[in-house]
Amino acid sequence: MSNHNIPDKSENQRIQRRNHYRLDCHIPTKFSLLREDESGQLTPYESHEGVICNLSGGGVKLLSKQEMQEKDFILINLHFDDCDLLLIGEIMVKQINTDATNKFQYGVMFSNISTFEQDKIVRYLFREQKQRHRLT
Repeated sequence: MSNHNIPDKSENQRIQRRNHYRLDCHIPTKFSLLREDESGQLTPYESHEGVICNLSGGGVKLLSKQEMQEKDFILINLHFDDCDLLLIGEIMVKQINTDATNKFQYGVMFSNISTFEQDKIVRYLFREQKQRHRLT
C-alpha cells in the first residue's frame, strides 16, 4: 500500500458535501484508520469493517462498531458493481446510537477525490436512483 499525502482543506470542499445527491444504501465496507508519519504522509494502521448507509459524490454515512473522532482520516474501500475505489475521507460528524449493533455513525467527507473517482460514484448513484424509480 502506498502512502497518501495529507489532503488540502478548502471552503469549496466543505460546501461541496451538501451539493451532491445522496443515496440511501447498504454497502458493507472495510476501512483503515490513517495516521500521519514524520514525513507528513498518511498511512493505514488499523483495519475495521462497517456499513455505508448513505453515499454521495462528496462522502458517505458510515456505521461501525469502531469508535473514531471528528477530524480523523480513514481510507475507505468502496466497492459497488465491478468497481473498487480506495478513498481517503475525513470524519466530519460523529453520532452514537447505543441501541444499534454498529453504534457509531459518521459523516465522512471525501478528501482529494479525483474527477474519475467521483464520476464513477455519481454514475452509480444515477443508475441506482433510476432503477429504484422503476420499481415504484
